[in-house]
Amino acid sequence: MLDQFIKHRLKLKENNKLGALTFQIVLNGIFGRTNSIYFALYEPSLHGSVCGQLIMLEVFTEMVSDDLLWCNTD
Repeated sequence: MLDQFIKHRLKLKENNKLGALTFQIVLNGIFGRTNSIYFALYEPSLHGSVCGQLIMLEVFTEMVSDDLLWCNTD
């Protein structure tokens, strides 16, 4: 289930053309929600680093699958 979710979200990201090269999953979370899953998407830095500028953070909870928190940074 988690694997399908990841692939589905990554497909959506690709379709949205965010230019993300990688993502990071961090379990055990934020705001007291221990079942939170985080997706951090990065765009390449000027030096070609895989993890460059953080462009988006998505918070997903198993309890409420539609509860998404988007944080866009400059």
